Amino acid sequence: MKRLLPVLCVVSLVLLGGCQITPSSSSSRVSGLVGMDGRVLTPCPGNYNKNTWTNCAGTYNWASGQNYVGEYKDDKSYGQGTLTFSAPHKDAGEKYVGEYKDGKKNGQGTYTYADGGKYVGEFKDGKRNGHFIVTYASGAKYVGEFKDDKK
Repeated sequence: MKRLLPVLCVVSLVLLGGCQITPSSSSSRVSGLVGMDGRVLTPCPGNYNKNTWTNCAGTYNWASGQNYVGEYKDDKSYGQGTLTFSAPHKDAGEKYVGEYKDGKKNGQGTYTYADGGKYVGEFKDGKRNGHFIVTYASGAKYVGEFKDDKK
């Protein structure tokens, strides 16, 4: 029960628009992003470069249909970010908003499925791990725990 509070806090942030990311005219830059430690991040310089994209905010688009907007540290998504999937990606229409560490979902986050269903809960090393609330497209809800991506 004590771990449910962080989950509800993330839900509140998502519903109230807690993190603002404003794309600039360049597809590789964002502005106005406040890092997990409270400091305003500078836009990542130029196009993606693993040697220079650290402690900054940027946007990266993959040819496969993934798009990440958020914090980078040591060339990996780290901190707060949003990952969306569009065609031709197999998960087109899905979206993750939440925390990252070393390029993987880690911490609190919300994963929205293409059918409208949502998973709101904890992640660790890219896997669902901890308390969660799932709202299915039908409106039914399930509250429980995951460990290593298994209920």
